[in-house]
Amino acid sequence: MTKLSFLAGQLRKKLWLRPTLLSLGACAWVTLAYGLQYVFNGDGWPVDIERATLNNLFAILASSMLTVATFAVSALVTTFATVSSTSTPRARELVMADTTAQTALASFIGAFIYAVVALVALSALTYGALGRFGLFAGFVIAVGFVLMSFLRWVALVSNLGGLDDTIDRAETAALSVFSSVSAVGGLGGREYGPANAPPPGHVITSPEIGYICHIDMAALGEVCKRLDADIWLRVRPGCFADGVSPLAIVAGDRELRDEDRAAIRRAFTISHARDLSVDPRFALIVLSEISDRALSPAVNDPGTAVRVLGVQLRLLTRWTRTRPEADAREPEFPRVRVPALSVDDLLDDAFMATARSGAHLLEVAMRLQKTLGALAALGRDDLRDSARLRARIALELAVEKVPGEHYREQLRTCARSITAD
Repeated sequence: MTKLSFLAGQLRKKLWLRPTLLSLGACAWVTLAYGLQYVFNGDGWPVDIERATLNNLFAILASSMLTVATFAVSALVTTFATVSSTSTPRARELVMADTTAQTALASFIGAFIYAVVALVALSALTYGALGRFGLFAGFVIAVGFVLMSFLRWVALVSNLGGLDDTIDRAETAALSVFSSVSAVGGLGGREYGPANAPPPGHVITSPEIGYICHIDMAALGEVCKRLDADIWLRVRPGCFADGVSPLAIVAGDRELRDEDRAAIRRAFTISHARDLSVDPRFALIVLSEISDRALSPAVNDPGTAVRVLGVQLRLLTRWTRTRPEADAREPEFPRVRVPALSVDDLLDDAFMATARSGAHLLEVAMRLQKTLGALAALGRDDLRDSARLRARIALELAVEKVPGEHYREQLRTCARSITAD
């Protein structure tokens, strides 16, 4: 994915995009209706809608859509605040990106803009019979679109922002990134592990401070061809660029020009927040934060933590199915070396917050042990070793806090079945 494609994808998630496009479309329709009477001869047009009738219809539409649009915006703001307070602020972007909510809001605002612009045009311009019919046709289309959007909005708003709905959205978004061979693997480059240290070379640091949201591998591949050198990335999407640590190392003794360094830096998109669509670790962190908040004394909802553990198990199981595809795929940019995604990091992001906050709850501690046991049995050596280590850590945290020796022994028995060789 190029940087332009990534930025276009980010733009499509913005809440203001659809209302803006529909508003521009409404203005264009009013202009088109005015031009129809000059392109086609409308003298003998059989349908003649009076100007006063249109004025009344558009006045009603404008006043009603203003009220509905205000209500919709208020409902969305309340929903966003609810998501931040009941789950995690990081999940708010998932709700904001909902296309049904965006389309409903866009239809309300677009219809309001169409009515206002049509009223102004009727007052300032002379519309013939064909032009007035064009405005009326736009009115019918706008009302029909608003009605369909409103029905979908009513069905959506009853669940939008609820904890279960937020978890479902997080899982859907996370499954997408865990199913991506590029995101799970080397982003199209050649992966290297911790044992492979980059050779000496020119260090490229970031002029900005923030999270890596995207890396334009095609642009880096072009730089590799031009310089006849390998580029060793030191970061993946989701890593924090502090302005000091290297983003990449260009192997070789050839002197880098300023434009070469600038081209490499431009390949990195840096933002103040992580992006779940390209960052598998962030997907697990969002779910882990939901579980952690549910286990806080103020909420005390172990059922949500248990459900999140099931979601994380499904995600990591999908990772084990995608990982072999990534290993088998020939790198598209072989001269760009990319650090491999660490299994230990994935499991820490997924389970350590729940292990800490849910250590005193037997049902959570037992479910965590069973989840790690299921991961250990999936057949990957690295995943088995990592899952067993975290099962031992979780057991150490839990045996000190779970009340009752009988329940502690149950927990030990469950853990022994996982950690035993």
